[in-house]
Amino acid sequence: MKNRKTSNVGGSIFLFILVYFIYRILLEDDILPFSITSVQSTMNHWVKHWHFLVVGLIPVYIALLFFGAVILGIFFGDKIERLISKILQKKIH
Repeated sequence: MKNRKTSNVGGSIFLFILVYFIYRILLEDDILPFSITSVQSTMNHWVKHWHFLVVGLIPVYIALLFFGAVILGIFFGDKIERLISKILQKKIH
């Protein structure tokens, strides 16, 4: 019978790191100029009379950043987990 993986530790760790990084990017302008306030000021500069467009696009921007981070976290975490398991299997045999 095949062994079934029940947890992906590498994926979980990488996912938490990326989500925290995205959270810090959205709150502060220190790391990159992608914070909510800088995006909102840029959008307000572009759109003078359509403020409802800015209010509607901010949640989409936040969702894209978080879902993108989750997808990258799952992908790279799986790659790290496979690399670690290959290294451990070589040491055992």
